[in-house]
Amino acid sequence: MNRQTPLHITILTLLLLLLTACNGTQPRIIYVTPTPETSPVPTLAAQVEQPDSTTAVTRAPLVIGAAVDDQYTLQPSPTFAGTTTLVGPPTETIPPRMGVPTLGATETPTTPQPSPTALPTTPSGPPTLTPTPIPLMDRTRMGIQIDANLDRAAWDASLSRAKELGVEWIKVQLNWSFVQPNGQNAAEPLLRLFEQNLETADQFGFKILLGTAKAPAWTRNGDVNSGPPGNPQSFADFLTMLFTQTKIGEVIDAIELWNEPNLRLEWNTDQYPFTGEGYMRLFGPAYGAVRGYRQDLTIVVAALAPTGESDGTRNDRLYLEEMYAAGLGNYRDVVIGVHPYGWANPPDARCCDPSPERGWDDQPQFFFLDTLEDTRAIMNRNGHGDIPMWVTEFGWTVWEDLGGTLPDPQENNLWMRENSPAEQANYTLRAFEIGLARPDVGVMILWNLNFANPTAVANRNEVAGYSLLVMADDQMTFNAARPLFYLLPFATRGTP
Repeated sequence: MNRQTPLHITILTLLLLLLTACNGTQPRIIYVTPTPETSPVPTLAAQVEQPDSTTAVTRAPLVIGAAVDDQYTLQPSPTFAGTTTLVGPPTETIPPRMGVPTLGATETPTTPQPSPTALPTTPSGPPTLTPTPIPLMDRTRMGIQIDANLDRAAWDASLSRAKELGVEWIKVQLNWSFVQPNGQNAAEPLLRLFEQNLETADQFGFKILLGTAKAPAWTRNGDVNSGPPGNPQSFADFLTMLFTQTKIGEVIDAIELWNEPNLRLEWNTDQYPFTGEGYMRLFGPAYGAVRGYRQDLTIVVAALAPTGESDGTRNDRLYLEEMYAAGLGNYRDVVIGVHPYGWANPPDARCCDPSPERGWDDQPQFFFLDTLEDTRAIMNRNGHGDIPMWVTEFGWTVWEDLGGTLPDPQENNLWMRENSPAEQANYTLRAFEIGLARPDVGVMILWNLNFANPTAVANRNEVAGYSLLVMADDQMTFNAARPLFYLLPFATRGTP
């Protein structure tokens, strides 16, 4: 029998074929998060066309940024006495392994919980990954650090990349010794270039956190090692010059007074004690210089490196207590910087696992949440319960896609092999979600956008492992991008 196909079925069939053809074969990157959202799951092209570039950088890149002691063996941290009440909501955690106490927890015995329903013993094949939406986050509190040692063209390209991420903050570290190599001089070309770059960032619409570090040798009696000036007033005078003789003070929104002073790498001097009291000697005059210029500029107390006691490092928890003993609590119009790095541990994980075969999960300094909450507990005990924390650096490193051997000493950096690019993305997005859910956390700055330049990669500098982009020789285009570079914009596409 000859049957005619109804017209509406023919039309539907054609529409389905058309939609199938338009859909293409574009793969999706799947991100799994515990927080669902009603928006559709984003899809992402696996192949990314790289932009062309015609302008080359004329100066060798200078690596500025996170400093981490090359010996990652830490000493046990004490359990601090006093209140453990935190400002902010309770956070989701992963409990420690059986029989291992959680450092900083209350002394109330834990009531055993019933075991979950046993999993079937018969294997049923590999699990099926279900794509879930990336959580929508408050981009007004999110930022990323950018390499500052770039010419104008490369700097503009970096700002464009940061703009793609959707974050509203950038952090730039001002290397004092680099921009003032021959004495205090507001006309120094390197300083003027830095000033122009910050003005451009302001024109791009970014809020700017200015980090400061590394006094020049002429302030340190010729000592070329990195550290504070011999006289703390020299730093205050430098800040006053910046504010009165350049436009830098007009375009920045916050300033962090030094970087990780509990590391000898950043505090190599015999003019100050290697203690929290030593840092407060530098902080006091600098604070006065900032407040003498602007009352509304946010002052960030230098974030400490999360580390333990050794010849070259001071336990950050103890160091912060020393800062408060030296008068930090008297400053009411500041915020406290914190660097809660996670090494190879997820952001929800808690200390500790004492098993000897791993060296990155046996101290609280290796855990994002422990560093945040230990810092808050110290602040609460010292009268700063109403003062915010700013996360001025955090992130997870990846090395597998850089090739070559691990940074030296390789035996202490085996943890870098644990993180895949996908884990870097998942951990970072989850850490943003945890931090931004806390009312006691202000701005969060991810470390970093573009420090994986050819020099850093060739020298196996660990800053390259944290970078979202692996830069080309021209410092404008990039040879590779980590998944996080493409996923982060989905989290910042609108405020919650």
